[in-house]
Amino acid sequence: MSKNELKPKLNSRIIILTTLVTTFLYSLIRYNVFGKVSYVDIPTYILNKSVAFTIIILLPFILFFKAKKMDVHLKILKQSLQFLLLIHVLLSVCLLSPSYYSKLFIGNKLSLFGNLAILTGVLAISLSILYQSKINYIVLYALVALHLIFIGGKGWFEPSKWYGYLAPISLICFLILIVVMIISHIMLQQKNKQDV
Repeated sequence: MSKNELKPKLNSRIIILTTLVTTFLYSLIRYNVFGKVSYVDIPTYILNKSVAFTIIILLPFILFFKAKKMDVHLKILKQSLQFLLLIHVLLSVCLLSPSYYSKLFIGNKLSLFGNLAILTGVLAISLSILYQSKINYIVLYALVALHLIFIGGKGWFEPSKWYGYLAPISLICFLILIVVMIISHIMLQQKNKQDV
């Protein structure tokens, strides 16, 4: 492997690792330091929040690498996102219970929002796996945005209840997704004009 090939791989991995560490620290401070989450939940619950947060933060990098035709970066980032997505899904399935996600349950059964959160998450994952090359990313991002609304939307407008007055991760991710959707739409419009 030449130095020219190694540098983009290192740069991409540094971006991914830095994002993961930053989101992990935010999750730790918000939920463990200011919140009521036990430190024993760091290996699963906190890591899962960090992984989901990282996935969303890395989406704008995909748009950037795609626009700049930085294929090596794009390939590494997409592979990393698939790996992180798998971790998020597996941890979420293991943790799915009223003790971890009380907002999604009524008693021991999923609420309407709980069911819709799972449905939109499953649809988003299915789209991203089955239709990787032909996917309309705006549809995928919209499904993920809905997933975030059903997961945490109820608490977005009550800053007095935010742990340490730190914004909920689901809200930050939702706002990032809205920006990504707008940029994706603009890029798609420009591509369609060039194709005409």
